Amino acid sequence: MALRALWVGWMLAMMSGCASTRAVAPREDDAVWTEVRSRHFRVLTNLEPQSATRAALELETLRGAVSRLWGGDEDIPGSMDVVLLRDAAELEALVPGSPGGFSAMSAEGALLVIAQEDSEQGARTRARALGYELSRRVLQSRPRWLAEGLARYLETVHVERDTREAVLGREDAPSLLLVREKGWLDIDALWEQEHALRPSPEEQQWRDASAWLWVHFLAQEQPARFGKWLALLAQGEGSRDTWETTFGDLGALRKGVRQHASRERYVPRASPLPAITEDVTVHSLGSADVHVLRARVLMHAPERDARKEALAEVQQALGEAPTHVDAATLAARLSEGLPEHLQRAHALVRDHPEDARAWMLLAELLDPSLEPGAQADARRRAASLVRDDVSTIVRVADSYNATNQLEEGLPTARRALRLDPRSPAALTSLAVLSSRFSGCPEAKRLQLLVRDQLDGSTTADFREAMEQRLRTFECNAHPPRPRR
Repeated sequence: MALRALWVGWMLAMMSGCASTRAVAPREDDAVWTEVRSRHFRVLTNLEPQSATRAALELETLRGAVSRLWGGDEDIPGSMDVVLLRDAAELEALVPGSPGGFSAMSAEGALLVIAQEDSEQGARTRARALGYELSRRVLQSRPRWLAEGLARYLETVHVERDTREAVLGREDAPSLLLVREKGWLDIDALWEQEHALRPSPEEQQWRDASAWLWVHFLAQEQPARFGKWLALLAQGEGSRDTWETTFGDLGALRKGVRQHASRERYVPRASPLPAITEDVTVHSLGSADVHVLRARVLMHAPERDARKEALAEVQQALGEAPTHVDAATLAARLSEGLPEHLQRAHALVRDHPEDARAWMLLAELLDPSLEPGAQADARRRAASLVRDDVSTIVRVADSYNATNQLEEGLPTARRALRLDPRSPAALTSLAVLSSRFSGCPEAKRLQLLVRDQLDGSTTADFREAMEQRLRTFECNAHPPRPRR
């Protein structure tokens, strides 16, 4: 079915392409898993509940420190899932070759996978992931070099516990060493290479170091103009046009960057931390929940294709809980076309009649040619039950698109976007529907917004898929659909 291809394509595009079949066994025998929810985080961990609560609040503090870049006391909305393992050995067992952890953008939202151990690399991974997430949420227009430069600028953030201050602007030693040895890319070169899809690791490292230098210079030595430019980007103004009008004399900027790169010492900026809400909720996770969690991590593990391992985790979850909604949904994503998926979906709606995800899975698996009206009924039930689950609302919108019910699909996709204006999934869904309903110009505008949400937490495959989608919208291959 077209919908299944679109939905699975979205998920698989987020994954990397290197084959691996390493088994996953991070001390399952003695692990008790807990979910801790704070204001901006859902921490899923095998730490003891007291330690997990403390870790969630430490993440809230770090998020508050990173948010100081934007100024003001207004809360930046949004939440992130965090998989927090007990130590580096468990992280290596689950995701080999990812010291310090990793972050990813999935259809369900931002995901951060880390270990509890207090290391410099782990601290930078946390701060960099929050830099990506907050800049994605604040800036409607966000050139890639700015996203990477901000992430590196923010990953050196430091929290002064005694004075309750956030310290921003410490030097990023690896980036500084690289630009001093090799030089740096001029700002025009950064703009020109904005959408290069598969640079070599060395090229990417140089680009990111150059982006850090420019962002560090602007934030430390041009704070008024830099802040004005970020404010324009937050309002959705075009990044290149506003860059030129905001900063004016680029010759003076280039001279300033040269001087900045050669400074012997950088003076960071300190500002008071915002108040942190300490309210949390804690509950234990079942064994099936943990297998689903491992599967989700494996699906987004960087530089490898771990779908077989993920499917094995999902199958184990279903063996323990045959009508686990998340496990059934992932099983359908990872292995299409199996009769048991439809049988399981019918069981899901019997056992979970108030769960929109169960009804949506059934709608996606039903064949309307064999069961006339059943798919529409299941989708209608899902739409009536879903509230603020953006990923499920997007699936409803995509289902309408697949069955040519554009008048129903468009408001559904817009609803998802209202709930999360920076969701690549919601933007993509609305772009596809708009291309069929009103033609390419609006679809292209939306797809450009998708491109502005992609950063270092996005795989090259997914970035390339989004660029291909943009190219289809730049032509008139999809004329507007006549209104009824």
